[in-house]
Amino acid sequence: MKLLCFTSAKGGAGTSFVLSCIAYALAKAGRRCLVADMHCGIRTLDWYMGTDGDFVFDMQDVLSGNCNFEDALVRINDRLDFISCSQEDGTDDYQAMTDMLKRSCGEYDYVLADCPLCYAADAPTGCYDSVMVVTSCDRASVRCTEKLVYRMDDEQTKYLVINNIIPEFIQNGYHNNVDDICDICGVAPIGLIPYEPLAVTGDAKLVMESGSQMVEALGNTALRIDGGSVSAVDFKGKTLFHKLMKKYNRRND
Repeated sequence: MKLLCFTSAKGGAGTSFVLSCIAYALAKAGRRCLVADMHCGIRTLDWYMGTDGDFVFDMQDVLSGNCNFEDALVRINDRLDFISCSQEDGTDDYQAMTDMLKRSCGEYDYVLADCPLCYAADAPTGCYDSVMVVTSCDRASVRCTEKLVYRMDDEQTKYLVINNIIPEFIQNGYHNNVDDICDICGVAPIGLIPYEPLAVTGDAKLVMESGSQMVEALGNTALRIDGGSVSAVDFKGKTLFHKLMKKYNRRND
């Protein structure tokens, strides 16, 4: 089992949505996955996963002994499960939740945890197998991401998922380009995700069934996370996005 932490340095980067889509993509590729929301008091991942109102118990119920771990799980499909945290404030024992996931999730190939900045930045090295730092290309998000990355332990394995890429904004100088973002943050990208209006719906399942350019990028990101030898960007693409990202037609062999 690999425990992956998804986080961002600034709200609006799309962390929960990206995590949800990658979870669907990994499950479609045959991997057994658990999605875990660790944003106590402000949980939202159930909306993105389409499980709102489907659960009775959460991780805090498991930790307090009110139920078994299995009782708090929601089955989304044969390869994908979901577990939530409490919506009550003051229940944010992140280390205890992480330890519980490590202890209870041996049957899964991946556990994808949506983690708040306050924990992801200072989590002990080795707490997660990898940290996926999600950022958009706007300068405010990149500045905050740089600060987050340099706050994290140097020994922690981390990658960038650059979300909501709008090629025209990069070309016109309104947004940072991918090279600049990677240089500023000192982290290699594992996912390059173009902007897609349908993503505004927040429905990860709907988006992943749409067949859009975003779906291809999210699917490639999932395969790269899984160790597959797949290009970040399809070099055969003819759009401005593909042209600007052409140099990232590299395989992670």
